Amino acid sequence: MNDEYLWSKDGEPDPDVKRLEEMLGELRYSRQAPELPARRPRILPGILALAAGLAIVIGLSWPDRRRPEASEPGWEVTALAGAPLVAGDAIATTGSLGIGDWLVTDADSRARLQVADIGRVDVASNSRLRLKTTGEDEHRIELARGRIEALVTAPPRLFIVDTAAATAVDLGCMYTLEVGDDGAGELAVELGWVALEEGDLVAYVPRGARCAIRPGHGPGIPRFDECAPELVRVLDAADDDPGVDLTDLLAAALPAAVERDTLSLWHLLQRVPPAGRPAVHDRMAELTAPPAGVTRAAAIALDPAALEAWKETLEPLWW
Repeated sequence: MNDEYLWSKDGEPDPDVKRLEEMLGELRYSRQAPELPARRPRILPGILALAAGLAIVIGLSWPDRRRPEASEPGWEVTALAGAPLVAGDAIATTGSLGIGDWLVTDADSRARLQVADIGRVDVASNSRLRLKTTGEDEHRIELARGRIEALVTAPPRLFIVDTAAATAVDLGCMYTLEVGDDGAGELAVELGWVALEEGDLVAYVPRGARCAIRPGHGPGIPRFDECAPELVRVLDAADDDPGVDLTDLLAAALPAAVERDTLSLWHLLQRVPPAGRPAVHDRMAELTAPPAGVTRAAAIALDPAALEAWKETLEPLWW
């Protein structure tokens, strides 16, 4: 990620990044919050509890980070290099991106978007994005191609990025999202969490992890950079074809998994054909025992309550 995010002009750590790190540090050890209704059947209560706790901390700690009025006309655009196009017009210094307007950078230009008063988005060269909506309840852009680096210090589910393959829902974090001309791309999270959603398919991506996206497939299976090559092969195979027989690949990959790879295994359990689930479950159980009340049968049957309860015990390993 661009070092501009980590340091301010005077050489001190970026205050927004420090504030986000402090907030997430508190939530890492205490995330008690009321249960929220699921947005989709596959979105489980635990991540929403984290989101609720995040919103509470922000509300109590950052009174100056209020949501903008719904009548806000658009976002400020600053040219970081070259002359980006805003609604077809080149800007040399600053401009305003209105709802429905496209921001386009060529090979020689880059730009920074001020996302109301909740964060910023740096837009790399050869990118194209559109502001879809901005208001009290939601700030949403469409990334058609290129790369953005987002830093958002706001209540969860307020900043959303649509792509051809999946929707990135910010849960209070810093991340990079890249999309090619064919709509395929990758999300890499630096701080916090991002939920990648497409239909009923959801992938939860914590800091230090990355996840591929492809049109027609939606979000892939998230993994950490240190993931063993054997495990990467089985994750890629599951991403390519959810119905493929992974028996041979699982036999080679599962012994290579370590505790932190439970992030990938938890998602893989829900993607492999039923015949492959017992092996994935058993390796997860060897690495981190499921909590009391979560039976092998329930997990293999993909019981939502069992999966959520197990995920809650695994989350500390993923931070």
